[in-house]
Amino acid sequence: MAYKKIVRLYDEATDSKKTYFFPSGAIATTEALKKNFPCLSSGLKVVLILDALGETIYTVQSLSSLADAMGIDPTREAELVLADIEAQVNKEPEEPMPTPEERIAAALEFQNMMAMSASA
Repeated sequence: MAYKKIVRLYDEATDSKKTYFFPSGAIATTEALKKNFPCLSSGLKVVLILDALGETIYTVQSLSSLADAMGIDPTREAELVLADIEAQVNKEPEEPMPTPEERIAAALEFQNMMAMSASA
């Protein structure tokens, strides 16, 4: 079971006092974040997607563009949009469809098993 990621809005008051990590392991100080992500100083609603402990930043993106990219209506209230984003981010991956080769292999294996039971 994968740990759930945290999805929340950037808050200048609390986030400017916290140090995060980038997935590469580099330290993401407030200065580094604002240098790499100028949208944090823009006054827009910016979404942070963090690991389960809130230490590693995976995504920094404006609320409207992230919602649009995920097919979510960005005109609704921010809390509802964030809840939908969090649900999509934490959704369990679907089982992949078998490839044609895997289906053929399964059919041949089934035929062999049926031939073995018929001859016994």
